[in-house]
Amino acid sequence: MVSDEVDLQAEMAGHVPVFVGGLHRSGTTFLAAALSATDHASGLTGTGARKDEGQSLQDVYTGVRFRAGPGRFGFRAENHLTEASPLLVDGAAERVWRAWRPYWDLEKRFVVEKSPPNIVRMRFLQALFPGSRFVVIVRHPIAVSLATRKWCRATHFGLVRHWVNVHRILAEDLPHLQHVTVIRYEDLVDDFPSTWAGLLTFLGHPPATAPRGPKTGMNDHYYQWWDSAAPVGTTEHALIAARYESAAARLGYSFRAPYVTGPVAAPFSWYRLPVAEPTG
Repeated sequence: MVSDEVDLQAEMAGHVPVFVGGLHRSGTTFLAAALSATDHASGLTGTGARKDEGQSLQDVYTGVRFRAGPGRFGFRAENHLTEASPLLVDGAAERVWRAWRPYWDLEKRFVVEKSPPNIVRMRFLQALFPGSRFVVIVRHPIAVSLATRKWCRATHFGLVRHWVNVHRILAEDLPHLQHVTVIRYEDLVDDFPSTWAGLLTFLGHPPATAPRGPKTGMNDHYYQWWDSAAPVGTTEHALIAARYESAAARLGYSFRAPYVTGPVAAPFSWYRLPVAEPTG
């Protein structure tokens, strides 16, 4: 139980909430765990909720498992929460904080909460907790869509369309956020130490030893499936490439050349961490 004598306003003001978001299967769990393991940060642990996601612990806004779920939540307008939400009533921030505080080590300054749908509700969370930091991780739509199919009944085309729709919402929301960065999963894999150092700098977190980076080659078998299952003339794959190539290219991805990661275009490029140039 939380003592009634706890000054929640002072306690909240003494911490920096860090919200991690991104589509399911994009690397949110890895990234949140890495951040939570530093000497100055704490993630939600021992909650009993799936993946220790904070969305399932509070009653101010409903978790997406009640509203479409992985691969579909971005199609539901009510899942996109902003500073105009009627859920922003007096005492809402305190209610959420009370739900989360028992599962953080509040001796640490940075408190981490990870729920994939944070990607479409950062403006709302910023209104709840001014000064929060937001870390969005994105991953190639081929990998995300194929990895998500086992969790939902959806076509490959529908899952790619969901990826495009959610990242369209993200692009519209970014200018409304004060402290946000966008990280590509592929950059974590290709140059984890540099990406990690840039992330800590963005957060205002003291330098910390980089943990072991994510496994390499995890996208490759999805790309191989795409190549083998998408011969010239395959209707679904041809339609995906024709309709969504330009949307994927804004984040440096391609359906026609999935193994090549290109430059990121605006508006995403304005919110990206600097990544060291390859050497050699």
